[in-house]
Amino acid sequence: MKRNLTIAAVLGAVAVSGAGLAIAAGAGERDKEDLMEAQALQAAKVQLADAGRIALQSAPGVLSEVGFEVEKGKAVWEASVIAKDGSETELMIDADTGKVLAKKMAAEDREDEDGDQDGEG
Repeated sequence: MKRNLTIAAVLGAVAVSGAGLAIAAGAGERDKEDLMEAQALQAAKVQLADAGRIALQSAPGVLSEVGFEVEKGKAVWEASVIAKDGSETELMIDADTGKVLAKKMAAEDREDEDGDQDGEG
């Protein structure tokens, strides 16, 4: 009996998920992009919690944000980590492999000695 309930719960979740994708499929161009992103999220091998763990291993601190996106046809997690000194590091993590594709300081943390951004002035 427990097995039947588990199967029913899984099938229900799949049906709800599929219904959400079908509804999204009926709308405009932006909705098509959202649908593709939703499908990429479902297919991602690296899940949200894994992406957060990978970000913190690469940039110790406090995880402040994690978001999923499809950039240039590639599914990625984008994460922000705040270090003890208050600086923010932005990371891009491959949603299929977990590899850190990019790691950089946030724009507001890249001021030069003049106090302006990235060598301006």
